[in-house]
Amino acid sequence: AYLQQERKAENKSEFFQGEIFAMAGATKEHNRITFNLSFELGKHLKGKNCNPYSGDMRIHIPQNSLYTYPDVV
Repeated sequence: AYLQQERKAENKSEFFQGEIFAMAGATKEHNRITFNLSFELGKHLKGKNCNPYSGDMRIHIPQNSLYTYPDVV
């Protein structure tokens, strides 16, 4: 149900142990740090079989049931 709701939602939320949590917006400084980190990881991983992604990439951690949007993954 969470995944169906999330696909239609205007705002992102996280799902943890049966509860849905709205995600807060980030500051300009926070976004700048995230961008810089993604950029540096991209340079480091260039030519390798691995890619960094920004906060729009939802991940699932089955060990604790978390669905989340990390800043960089």
